[in-house]
Amino acid sequence: MARWAPLRLWAPPAVLAALTIGLGFHAGGFFARSVGVAAVVLAVLMVARLVVAHRPVEGVGRPLTLAIVAMLALFAWTLASAQWSDAAFRALVQADRVLLYALALIFFGSWASSDERLSAMLRAAVLACVVICAAGLISRLIPDVWTLGVEQRSNRLQYPLTYANSMGLLAALGLLWSFALAGSARESRLTRALAAAVVPITAATLVLTYSRASIGAAIVGLLALLVLQRSRALASAAVAVAAPVAVAVAATYRADLLATADFTSPAAIEQGHGVGLVLIASAAGAALLRAALFDNDERVASARIAPRPRRAVLVALTSVVVLAIAGLAITSDVPRELSQRHERFHEPGSTRTDVRDRLTDPGSSERVEAWRVALQDFRASPIRGRGAGTFVLSWNERRPQYLPFNEAHSLFLQMLGELGVVGLSLIVLAVAMILIVAARRSRGPVGSLYAAVFAGGLTWALAAAVDWQWQMPVVTLSMFALGGAALAAWGADHSPGPAMGWPARLALALALVIVAVLPARVALSERAVRQAVGDFRLKDCGRAAPAARDALVLVGARPEPHEILAYCATIAGDHSRAVREAARAVELDPGNWRYHYALALVRGAAGLDPRAQVNVALDLNQLEPLVYKARARFVGTDPAAWRRQAARIPIAFDDAP
Repeated sequence: MARWAPLRLWAPPAVLAALTIGLGFHAGGFFARSVGVAAVVLAVLMVARLVVAHRPVEGVGRPLTLAIVAMLALFAWTLASAQWSDAAFRALVQADRVLLYALALIFFGSWASSDERLSAMLRAAVLACVVICAAGLISRLIPDVWTLGVEQRSNRLQYPLTYANSMGLLAALGLLWSFALAGSARESRLTRALAAAVVPITAATLVLTYSRASIGAAIVGLLALLVLQRSRALASAAVAVAAPVAVAVAATYRADLLATADFTSPAAIEQGHGVGLVLIASAAGAALLRAALFDNDERVASARIAPRPRRAVLVALTSVVVLAIAGLAITSDVPRELSQRHERFHEPGSTRTDVRDRLTDPGSSERVEAWRVALQDFRASPIRGRGAGTFVLSWNERRPQYLPFNEAHSLFLQMLGELGVVGLSLIVLAVAMILIVAARRSRGPVGSLYAAVFAGGLTWALAAAVDWQWQMPVVTLSMFALGGAALAAWGADHSPGPAMGWPARLALALALVIVAVLPARVALSERAVRQAVGDFRLKDCGRAAPAARDALVLVGARPEPHEILAYCATIAGDHSRAVREAARAVELDPGNWRYHYALALVRGAAGLDPRAQVNVALDLNQLEPLVYKARARFVGTDPAAWRRQAARIPIAFDDAP
């Protein structure tokens, strides 16, 4: 068994780092193909573990079992929602994502809890965050050298994740975990110094995303870390990183040209080079300061504070904080200020040209309207919701203004709207188990590790409550992976039982293989659909149509391939087939305006009355300009006129589920 010890120690961290980095450079794992590939990888690794390992599920105790059961039940409930949503493929896509996170819990939690392994996983998570943040910073600071990501012309840093708020959350998690490692006396001196160097880098990345939710969640997570992490070396880490972080943040924030979409201009590049030098100096300074305080770590660790004086200090500090808050409330008009902030939150976000202003603007960027739509779906069906993946349909039907929201910008409210009380209860149970057990174990002998897991999990949960971080596996996978490791049974909580027999191994392996077929088919189908859409845009139906049929062979519930086949049949003059294909797309996703719109177009091209389908599309999306254009052109009762107008109306391909 000794020869397998390095593999047992380093396999989970290596898998976590590889998956996170891979997802990071594939749009954060947002699309179905990336989700499917990651899920298949974890399923295959777990099957290999079942075949090779002596005790393949040694880490599965009661807390982890409860979390896994909650996630698998959520997976089943998500699939079942296709029965009442009439949109099977939407449910499949959402179920794939739940399955990915459930597999992360299973795989990373299956290893018996080990202090060294959990520490290595935290280091791997920080490494992944550093790689992704460094790529983003380089694309913004030296676009004249590093051209990747330059095409993402946004005033907020979003490369390589393609979404600034997720980039902000990733940087926030990297900041928290690196600070925790820098302040952990159990880590090696080299690790503490390198972790301290990471803090200014992740802080600067967080600033460039201008993500208010991520910054706020990071502050709360940092406070939680300071309360729970009992390592006295944390004070030395705080002293070491305070000044470098302040310098890095100030230099990054003052670089106004980097907060524009034109960050490749000569003046912006000059600013970027200057900020880059400051960040390098800040990282080096943090590492050197941390190294200079190593001896202080030992002195503080050897000091003993009696329980009574310790309680007195805590009471005194608490009293000072309470008195300071009370004094602030008395000397300033806090209630009126809070009232104004609350009213401003219900208004749109800032329209100022300087994106930095959004950090002090409490406007909700129309999130409140999205939350209202999700709550309306919940009230209409409180137990089961409208169905997985259907928020975008509800939004298109009832949105107050033209905003292309595909998600409710809140995991918990979207769960309520789509999957009702049942779905919300299951996800809350799984997340709560991770947070509760991590908080409880933070009081143990290696509590600093679990304090870091709790702080990261809390930060993620707060950010996911006000944004669509659930749909970005690059930030969510780590939470479930570290959560699985934190929930794994160990020590007094669990005694490894006998080796698992082959019948049980084969049964579990077979179950995993069967389950993995779903994400594999969806991923391959997604690839075929993307190829079909790309070929169709190039007016190459000779390649688009076969690719669409390949997608249907893999997942027959997909409506998009039928849409592509309908358009290709129209181009070929086979109007009866075009109408059948478009009608099938409508049948597979009846709440999506796009397929009714497609059916109207192919009916018009066939000389059939398209007006009824246009009206249905308008009912499903009352603010869509394309539908209004179609209604304005499909008038009268002349089939020849319908044919002429159908050739002039643009096709819509942008509302993919």
